[in-house]
Amino acid sequence: EAIIQLADNRWLAQSIGDLRKILKLARLQQLHAPGRLAQSLSEHLAVFAALKARDSEGADAAMRTHLTRQREALREVARQQQKSRVAS
Repeated sequence: EAIIQLADNRWLAQSIGDLRKILKLARLQQLHAPGRLAQSLSEHLAVFAALKARDSEGADAAMRTHLTRQREALREVARQQQKSRVAS
C-alpha cells in the first residue's frame, strides 16, 4: 500500500486494485475444493504457531507451504472449470 501511495500513479493503483479483486475471487473459489478449507485453516495455524514461537524459519516454511498448496488448489479449480466448459 505504501509503495502504491508513494508512487502517486493512478494507473498502478487501479491495476493493483483490480488484481486484488481477482485474487480475492480466486481465493474464495479454491476454498470450495474438497478438504481445502480445513487444510487452509491448518496451514494458517501452523504459521501462527511458528510466529508465536518466534520461529522465523518455521513461519517462512509454513507460509511457503500454504502458498504452494493454495496455488495448487487454484490450478485444480481452473482445470475443473476448463473441463466443465469443454463438456458443455
